[in-house]
Amino acid sequence: MKNILKNNKLRTIGKVLLTVIVVNIITLVSCILGSLIYQNVHIANFTDMISNTMNSDLGYALCIIITTILVYLFYKYIIKKEKINWKDLGFLQKNRFSQLIKGFVLGIIFVAIYILILIIMKQVTFKFNRLNANVLYSLFMGLIIFCGVAFAEEITFRGYIQNLLSKKNKYIGLFITAIIFALSHLLNSRYSILSLIYLTIGGVLLGLMRMETENIWFPLGFHIAWNWTEIRIFGLGNDTDNHWLSTNIMQNTIWNGGESGTGIIVVFVELALIMFFIYLYVRRSKNKTEFWWSVLSRPNK
Repeated sequence: MKNILKNNKLRTIGKVLLTVIVVNIITLVSCILGSLIYQNVHIANFTDMISNTMNSDLGYALCIIITTILVYLFYKYIIKKEKINWKDLGFLQKNRFSQLIKGFVLGIIFVAIYILILIIMKQVTFKFNRLNANVLYSLFMGLIIFCGVAFAEEITFRGYIQNLLSKKNKYIGLFITAIIFALSHLLNSRYSILSLIYLTIGGVLLGLMRMETENIWFPLGFHIAWNWTEIRIFGLGNDTDNHWLSTNIMQNTIWNGGESGTGIIVVFVELALIMFFIYLYVRRSKNKTEFWWSVLSRPNK
């Protein structure tokens, strides 16, 4: 019996590691394919080719579209092989659009709150830019890019891995998934210990959304809005004018996170949202328990 349990654990670990590796390979292959299509240059210059492509919204969007298609095909294969369905990954048909919009709106509010706190604390300054063609183009392309990025990450972490790790204990599955999610960003520029903490807490928050709403649409909408609002609406830490607002850090501090954009204020707001979703989850679980208890304890006529 112990050997069977051990083998099941090893099999689960193997599935998680293989999934993360495959998705990263898909991302790399997509960047190369997208760069070849966009740049149309010889493969010998592929380092400059990829760099130039990723610095262009159109090139970046092309890579993300290819990534999204390949990731979708990969999970379609997983579903067939493991005899599961899209519902197991959180893609419920009921109320999917409303859940996506609710998550998206909460994501915008989340970013706006922590930036407002930073403004009140005089950690950052911001200015409005003219809503011209360049800004509208940046907003539109950013939305395409971050929809693809969020889809690949949410289906991998909150959809497949959290579902896989939560079969024995959903809370352990939640925290392990959050840690793997944070570690998967190690190659990001300006990654730090604070970034690791911030992304782990963010992973817990997204995982709680998945648990509370019992679907992936809500955290997907939140994830899209989080990236899009922070980078394309507020342009945090970016001094170009291709954003609706330009938010500039006055001085690098632990509160605002400096150039990394990951400060203690973001962590505080994340923790506040986590407490809110824990409250919702406990209340929902309590209501379900009370409902079934009332049904079971109802006297037979």
